[in-house]
Amino acid sequence: MIITEFPNADFSNGYAVGYLYEEGTALTFDFTSDRATTATLWLRLTCEFANQTLTDEMYKVLVNGTAQKFNPIVMILSPLGFPYANPCQDYLGITIQLNAGDNRIQLITTNDMMLAGTMSSNAPIVDCIKIRTDAELNMFTIDSVGPTAGTRREGPKYSNLEHILGPNWWLE
Repeated sequence: MIITEFPNADFSNGYAVGYLYEEGTALTFDFTSDRATTATLWLRLTCEFANQTLTDEMYKVLVNGTAQKFNPIVMILSPLGFPYANPCQDYLGITIQLNAGDNRIQLITTNDMMLAGTMSSNAPIVDCIKIRTDAELNMFTIDSVGPTAGTRREGPKYSNLEHILGPNWWLE
């Protein structure tokens, strides 16, 4: 679900994605790179309803289908409590391999650690992902429904791709 207002969260583009509290929920980011190279991947996150610790066992970060290992991500709820959030922060900072041509990054909720009520999994609010590289990257989307399903739509080109969120992402 797109979140447009969340007190104190400081979303980089004015909105983020939250309520990812069901096992198997995924955010997918597709883009191209002008060459094979390494890059640094950051996730800009905050927590929603409770303190959260995410591990690579309970929250998968896939880069071109390969699960990435990372140290636990610890997020603390604002002392003001819900509906306030601490400002989003950059987490991860891991080195990833990009292919020449098509690339895909997926953030997948892979746990059934019930938080409360209808929240059957533990997941963060995702503000954006950041990829730092010397390659030229090009974001694109693929229509998933309707008469144009499967159509690839090119997006803007970036030399230092950051803040990939908004019209260029989708939930699976």
